[in-house]
Amino acid sequence: MLHPFTPLIAAGNIHNIHEVRNSHRAVEKLVLSLTPKDSNWASEVASTNWLTHLRAVLAAGLRCAEAMHRQGQSVLVHCALTSKETSHA
Repeated sequence: MLHPFTPLIAAGNIHNIHEVRNSHRAVEKLVLSLTPKDSNWASEVASTNWLTHLRAVLAAGLRCAEAMHRQGQSVLVHCALTSKETSHA
């Protein structure tokens, strides 16, 4: 149960941990490959969706920082909004 004066703000479009982990593994493999193809490298990085995940996490972090710094609010970050989502992580 939320405190009556506590806003609940969803992080938005951060995907589940499994998708983010798979994306990280794909970009890590690409970065560590011994024979990167420079002409395709940027499109291969884009295909991992890592930068999309990173952007979503950074945006959520910025919202938290703004809430703490500009509004003087406390922030609690949780991985899911429901127990159903939490049980699948």
